[in-house]
Amino acid sequence: MSVKIREARLEDFDGVMDINKDVYEGLDYLPYKYHMYIKEGQSKGNRICLVAETNEGKIVAFRMAFLVDEGHTLIAQAVRVHPKYTSKGINKLLQDAVVERCKTKVTKFISTTWQTEIWEKRERNGTSPMTIAARSPRVSFETNPVSLSIALEKAYRHSEDLNKLFEKTLVLSRDDARELLSSAELRDFIRTSDFVYSWDVFNLKFVSNVEWIMQCRNVILRTLNKDGALNGVSLANALPCKLGIRLFADVYCAEADVTIAHIIKHIQMLQQFCKSTPIVGTFFLHQCSAKHKTEAKKFVAEYMGLYPKQNLNENDFIILERIKNLSKL
Repeated sequence: MSVKIREARLEDFDGVMDINKDVYEGLDYLPYKYHMYIKEGQSKGNRICLVAETNEGKIVAFRMAFLVDEGHTLIAQAVRVHPKYTSKGINKLLQDAVVERCKTKVTKFISTTWQTEIWEKRERNGTSPMTIAARSPRVSFETNPVSLSIALEKAYRHSEDLNKLFEKTLVLSRDDARELLSSAELRDFIRTSDFVYSWDVFNLKFVSNVEWIMQCRNVILRTLNKDGALNGVSLANALPCKLGIRLFADVYCAEADVTIAHIIKHIQMLQQFCKSTPIVGTFFLHQCSAKHKTEAKKFVAEYMGLYPKQNLNENDFIILERIKNLSKL
């Protein structure tokens, strides 16, 4: 198939949305971020946005890549291919075009996905161009949750401890959030070198990355233990989607109860502004073990009245990376 690759433009919005129908069952973020992606790419040069177009002028694929760490790290993101044009090598053409535009400076390539089985098999067979750098459990829920007080009445055995944790889990001001994100304490607390925020991956030692996070509309929570040390941190942002509100939250809490407290607080805060709107929440539990993921999922499902969204709930979330040799991707 003959297609040409070119830079995406603002006026391509309708064409890109046409290939984007029904992605994530109407809960896709791209319709609400497309214009921001294009404008940032044009004004700041930190995003590469490309489309694949047929000779007839039909847009059949879109790809965005995000440049961070002063342009040395490339993050692949927001890939969309029209269902009729999959398995034709178009995605590879877009990827090669992205790499070609920045390969002289970029030294690290990162991709995020939940297609864990595919990449694990490639890694075992020695056929993967990338390595799995980090892995996190992921849980997704939908429908309107019940209030915390009702949930805690049902979960009476947990109520005292959770109430205490809930009180200790504070919403940070912008100044406090900036200080936390720039701190050595947070870098030590996070087990991997990379920090994930709503699909964008950063290394926190770069101040420019912290400033980018601060520009986003987000809620940052922090829990301290009895000694005043960091015990949990989470970042969340909400997007209006066709079927309701989509909440993305990155949760860095090793303990199940702390994880639960963060999930509850994010949902409750969103409920205050969207009392009658359906909510779908996707929580990336970056510090959580499989056992604690199960505990958190059970609590939220049984006591908060949220139902697991199965098609978003099957696989873990992984970060893939490759250092240099981008031409072999």
